Amino acid sequence: MKTKLLVLFVAVGVPLALGHHSTSMFNMGTPATMEGTVKSFDWMNPHSLLHLDVLNSEGKPEEWVVEIHSIAIMVRRGYTKDFFKPGEKITVVGGQMKDGSHMMRLLRGTKADGTKFYGDDFSPSATGATSAK
Repeated sequence: MKTKLLVLFVAVGVPLALGHHSTSMFNMGTPATMEGTVKSFDWMNPHSLLHLDVLNSEGKPEEWVVEIHSIAIMVRRGYTKDFFKPGEKITVVGGQMKDGSHMMRLLRGTKADGTKFYGDDFSPSATGATSAK
């Protein structure tokens, strides 16, 4: 009976656990850099979302959504719900959605004052610190 339960857990549980944490929909191998103005910051689970106005090639603003981490991970890295403020200019680097939609997964970024912040590029040696100038 124990063997059957173990097989069932491995067959069902492992793919579900791995599937949620996939970044396969993002082009992480070719990061893009973009500058934008913060519209809002959704401090939520399962992933915090940063909404930016980014000027397109015609100079018109387009909304981009930047996926970061869960609140628990963000807190451990020193973020707060007020870390990004509407109107703030920032630069982000990340993997854009492969389907061309206006979304990316954050690797790292910089605020206008030089404050650095991290997503998936976070260095374990910097645990507990959001930024380094």
